[in-house]
Amino acid sequence: MTVIDVNTGKFVGSKDLEDTVLKTNLEAAQEIAHQIRLRDIGGIIIIDFIDMTQEESKNKVLEVLKNALKKDRTKTNVVGFTGLGLVEMTRKKVRSRLSSKLLKPCPYCHGTGRVYSEAMIVARVEKEIENMVKTSKIWGVVVEVHPNVARLWTEDGEKNIEILEKSLDCKIYIKENYNLHIEESAVHPLVNQQVAEKFFLENK
Repeated sequence: MTVIDVNTGKFVGSKDLEDTVLKTNLEAAQEIAHQIRLRDIGGIIIIDFIDMTQEESKNKVLEVLKNALKKDRTKTNVVGFTGLGLVEMTRKKVRSRLSSKLLKPCPYCHGTGRVYSEAMIVARVEKEIENMVKTSKIWGVVVEVHPNVARLWTEDGEKNIEILEKSLDCKIYIKENYNLHIEESAVHPLVNQQVAEKFFLENK
């Protein structure tokens, strides 16, 4: 809940106190609507205007406040003056969390908090190699992957590589690349063994 207190400050009148109070409250009503939007204040808001004795003055203040709040895109509801002479209103809370302004979704996991496992990356790359062999005549491929993926592929699945090479009739070389994210990979086609040797010499 937010409480706003209005006072006359340096603004005083010499002829009519009620007129002075009304003018102060009218100015305050417009400024309050502006500050509520500016500070994005939500929830229950209590406004303690300077006491007014005339009902007509109270209605004028409420009218100015409601008109000023029409500029607010966020839904507001002015209940009116309470028995204690306080204005009660509400404003829908739409303030976004601070983290949504300072942080953004992970470009790798897209905000899920998870990434593909090494085994899943291996399966995906194997499928890519299979499609590459089917669509073009190649002698072999060099596969660049993250070291964790390469480790799983060469140490735990070395026999699988041999089986894949025989089934596709394609030589497969695994190259570790520390600059790659664990989900990233690059498959380079090779036309012959000389091209493979040249590739490794140029990418030591």
